[in-house]
Amino acid sequence: MALLERRGRFGGLGGLLERPRGLLSARLRALLLANKDLRWFALPLPDPPPPLRTGLSQIVEPLPEDSPRWWSEAETQRHVAMMSESHRRYVEQLARGSRFAYRTFYRRRRSAGQRAEVRRDEIAGCLRTAVGGSGKQFLIRAGGGQIRMRAMTPREYARLQGVPDHYPIDAPDTYALTAFGDAVCVPVIRWIAQHALNPLVAGATARPTTLFDDDGG
Repeated sequence: MALLERRGRFGGLGGLLERPRGLLSARLRALLLANKDLRWFALPLPDPPPPLRTGLSQIVEPLPEDSPRWWSEAETQRHVAMMSESHRRYVEQLARGSRFAYRTFYRRRRSAGQRAEVRRDEIAGCLRTAVGGSGKQFLIRAGGGQIRMRAMTPREYARLQGVPDHYPIDAPDTYALTAFGDAVCVPVIRWIAQHALNPLVAGATARPTTLFDDDGG
């Protein structure tokens, strides 16, 4: 959805052609104007839906306290020790709250060694496959004097991709995380299909006469 939200002033081919001359070479401009196969870039798309205002806590799958998905206290403290001082203070502040707060963090290789770097918002980063390496994110639950950590579940991956909860997930975690990590966001593709792809297939695309004429000029 972020891609659609950024369409704004310079969205689509029409917007691209309206960019300041310094941002678009004369050769590229001529190519876009001359190629009728690029006409679909000038579709009269409506404004995208407003971004969601709910946070990460809305997609977290409630797990029992004794679920084996939660890391041990020793493993959790090992990752807390991998945080910079400012990140550690931030997580400890969340832990002092009366309600649970959810954040994601990444393991990154830095010059000072491996670090656990915490996002300070309720936004999940880009999803990765089950072997996502340093780009793989993990979940922190902090509050009530506790800090707990675990990997994200396949259902949480599915929710972040806009997959409804009634969709069955009957594959092992590794396969499910890989599938959802390599997938596309369902609401975004549905919007593109409804407003761009389906009209093209149906032949209902409005001809952008301000950009092209019969001789391709």
